[in-house]
Amino acid sequence: MIVNDDDALDLADEALLTDLRELAEAADPMPAGLPENVKFALAVRMLQAEAAAITHDAALAVRTAGPSTTASIAFSGRTVELLVSASDEPDGRLRIDGWVTPTQVVIEAHAGAVGPSIDRAVPVARVQADDLGRFVLSSLPERRLMFVVRFADPHQAPTITPVVEF
Repeated sequence: MIVNDDDALDLADEALLTDLRELAEAADPMPAGLPENVKFALAVRMLQAEAAAITHDAALAVRTAGPSTTASIAFSGRTVELLVSASDEPDGRLRIDGWVTPTQVVIEAHAGAVGPSIDRAVPVARVQADDLGRFVLSSLPERRLMFVVRFADPHQAPTITPVVEF
């Protein structure tokens, strides 16, 4: 195809393309969460990281002085089992109580999907799991989180979870 000045887009072309884009968006909108899912898939592929799948998702009623609900989600990967329970703190921020195997790994919570730059991404919280695999992430300002499990061996690829909303 030969391109010359006569082939340049004019205002009518731009208006037509705008109308087509709006029509396509109305007729077949992008699925919710697609950008996060794409970033997650790219991160897994580029890092050769292990992906942990959601194996259980439940809202549990918790007995407290007032009404409260705890979201409990389990993730399973080839080398990691991760259970997180989310609850609201009195100030409205999020608290995550978790358990992980293997133990004594580092757990990071990232706001949304971080894409292929996960090694440079700054988590909103980071904590070392104890000898029993327990950990707590408190005062989290974000409710859309992706968890990253990092091992003591720097050659072992991290395990990452999909983005979940609490």
